[in-house]
Amino acid sequence: MTSTEHRAGAEVDQYLSPAQVASLLPGLTENALAIRRHRHKEPAFCRFGRTVVYPLADLQAWIAASTVKAQKHG
Repeated sequence: MTSTEHRAGAEVDQYLSPAQVASLLPGLTENALAIRRHRHKEPAFCRFGRTVVYPLADLQAWIAASTVKAQKHG
């Protein structure tokens, strides 16, 4: 495998299909993702013709930004 082939393969691994995203995030269906795309809401996505993929780094950032920290009650 050449270094170019290796880099291209690594880049493809950095994207998830809507089905993969839906299987990873409980309560988030492919239909819900489609609605979010239509409304231009996060998570960020890339469209290549009819193919939609989600950059893994953007998904991780969206999850981190959506995390609610618990507060201590004292």
